[in-house]
Amino acid sequence: MVRLFGGSMAAAVLMVPDAVQAADPAPSIKPAPAWVVPVKVPTPNPKLLGLPAQILVLNVQERLGTDKTVTYLEYVAQPQTVTGLQGIGTVAMPWNVERTDLEIHKIEINRAGKVIDALNPAGMMVLRQETNLDKAMLDGGRTVVLPVKGLQLGDR
Repeated sequence: MVRLFGGSMAAAVLMVPDAVQAADPAPSIKPAPAWVVPVKVPTPNPKLLGLPAQILVLNVQERLGTDKTVTYLEYVAQPQTVTGLQGIGTVAMPWNVERTDLEIHKIEINRAGKVIDALNPAGMMVLRQETNLDKAMLDGGRTVVLPVKGLQLGDR
């Protein structure tokens, strides 16, 4: 799940071991699991308003099972300058397709109390980031890149 709250951006990702191998893997888009406990997004710290961005939430929850561990990750960041906007305007997630499945739950922008769905599956790119290509030993490394269209300074 990736959400943007009031100029704040939050990302939450579910990683599940034992991924199904595919020629061209892609993350799935699904609702967050029922076991995830929502967290409240705090207001930005006024003492940090001069920084390019503030991380308001970094929420990691894990569910341990007998055969796998599922990790849920959510973050909320608020851009406060153009530099901060450029820095968090694209969500990039490392993903090892040999070891995990990747589910994306949401990308949202909250502007003046209005929630805007910014998840654009057609704009998602999965970049191959193999580290051993020269040795013909592929390790499944990828980076999922999701540009967040429409994010603006002052979004709330």
